[in-house]
Amino acid sequence: MSDALKRSGYRTGYIGKWHLDGDDSPGFVPMARRRGFDYWAAYNLVHRHYGSVYFRDTPEPIAVEGFEPDHQTDLAIDFIRKPSTDPFYLYLSFVAPHPPLTPPPRYSIYEPGNIRLRPNVPPSSEAQARKDAAGFYGLCTAVDANLGRVLAEIDRLGLTENTIVVFTSDHGWTIGSHGVDEIDRPFEEASKVPLIIRYPQRLRARVERDSLVSNIDYAPTLLSLCGMQPVKGMQGADLSGWLTGDGRLRDRRSIYAEGGLGFAEEWRMVVRGPDKLVVDHTLTPTHLYDLHQDPYELQNLVTVATEKGKRDELLKVLRGWMIRTSDRILYTMTR
Repeated sequence: MSDALKRSGYRTGYIGKWHLDGDDSPGFVPMARRRGFDYWAAYNLVHRHYGSVYFRDTPEPIAVEGFEPDHQTDLAIDFIRKPSTDPFYLYLSFVAPHPPLTPPPRYSIYEPGNIRLRPNVPPSSEAQARKDAAGFYGLCTAVDANLGRVLAEIDRLGLTENTIVVFTSDHGWTIGSHGVDEIDRPFEEASKVPLIIRYPQRLRARVERDSLVSNIDYAPTLLSLCGMQPVKGMQGADLSGWLTGDGRLRDRRSIYAEGGLGFAEEWRMVVRGPDKLVVDHTLTPTHLYDLHQDPYELQNLVTVATEKGKRDELLKVLRGWMIRTSDRILYTMTR
């Protein structure tokens, strides 16, 4: 998407965690690997909220004082303020609320004892889950405040009506649900992410839409909202007409996800309506849930005899996704 927007005359900028290629801690990313982003204040990968560094166009690190998202938001506002007749595309990538769970003191406002846990947190995980959730919520509040600063600047510059703002994440976090503390699991707490879009010129405010949406849909949808065609080879669906009310939602009966890549616990998942099937790297079903009846995934139906028909049907749907996306596991199994 960034390459396509750059070719169409957009100013492109990336700030924060990159996590696509390069070294870790923190990792300089040469210009040739930045996928069309011109302005660069980023690094490949490090999880540190204080005492962090980033890079511009040379491998010389630039030190950051204080809470990293505060500084990154300052950079984002400077980018937005730059006088230009060209439209802009800015990707602001905060590490927070990723651990370490150390929000600034002004946002350490949540008491672990007051945290209401999900019913799928077992008693053995409750104490740690409450402590983690308190820190996590503090970081979420800090991120929210900085997002508010960005929106306020867009408003101040008179750019609100014609600026698309997307708030989302690359993963969730279990925080003790199912007795695990993970981000890369097929449970709903880890695989579901927020998606909020503000575009006053074409989207009605405060409208909640209920449908199966995958993050691979973001690029073709946003390009379409910008008046451009999706790039050839993009796997996602263009949902722009559905969002604006100018068209119906394309037939989207299921979505597909993959995780644990390269590890023994590698998994694939398909969700169709309320039904969710998870398989391991051998395509053996491991989890089956009815998310309407069991939103916290407390009852795994994968071995229930009466659910065999549904399980087998979802497995066919999952295989179809694997074929369409050239999933390497399916290729390896069928060589």
